[in-house]
Amino acid sequence: MNFGTIKGKLTLFFTILILGFTVIAYLTFKGNSDADRAIKRIGDIGKLETSEAKLMMNLRGYQLLLDETFAQKYENEYLTIVKNLNALLEQSRSADAKVQIKEILGLIKEWKDGNNERIDLIGKYKKDINTDAFAITEDGKKLAALTRISADRYQIIEEKIAVFKEGVEKRNLKYVKDSSVFSEITIALIVMVSIGTFMLLVRSINFSISTAKERCEDIMMSKNLTKKIETGTKDEIAEAMAS
Repeated sequence: MNFGTIKGKLTLFFTILILGFTVIAYLTFKGNSDADRAIKRIGDIGKLETSEAKLMMNLRGYQLLLDETFAQKYENEYLTIVKNLNALLEQSRSADAKVQIKEILGLIKEWKDGNNERIDLIGKYKKDINTDAFAITEDGKKLAALTRISADRYQIIEEKIAVFKEGVEKRNLKYVKDSSVFSEITIALIVMVSIGTFMLLVRSINFSISTAKERCEDIMMSKNLTKKIETGTKDEIAEAMAS
């Protein structure tokens, strides 16, 4: 392709435009995709917090109401929260986030294992756990101690999840913001290159036309029809003047 000709220059200009619009379309798609992923991750953290709250609610419900339905829901919610955490672990690209998720998984498992004896005591004594007579027994004191330990461990889990959520939100919002800035800069550069190329194209064509016009006026003034017209370019106008 000869870019010295008008056709070559137009081809170059339209090629730049096509590539520019392609890049803009890609950046737009990527920006939307990044935003969707960020929203999904933050939504998954919200589900994690909901599962965490349900986990404790069902355990307390079982201890207060002695309804086996709460015990079953407690077990199911534990499986749900572990599943959600493992899904977040697979999705996370940040090394810090992976460490935090693994820590939360370990704390929740430790909390769950620590509740087994508590649940066994509740199942063994049923309604008696709410009596003053049971409270002064060795198992009554053990249940009270296990309940306090469980509450303390749960509070630590809550705090860890809150810190994790804050970190995920900051990282994702920063990533989306950085991607947006990069896209804006890239689009600005594409526009500038396109405008610059167009202006150079117009200037080049105008130069050829004005040069040819000046040479023709020289011939008219000198009345020398044998004088060769040279525009100093190698485009279609120069070819037309040379023929």
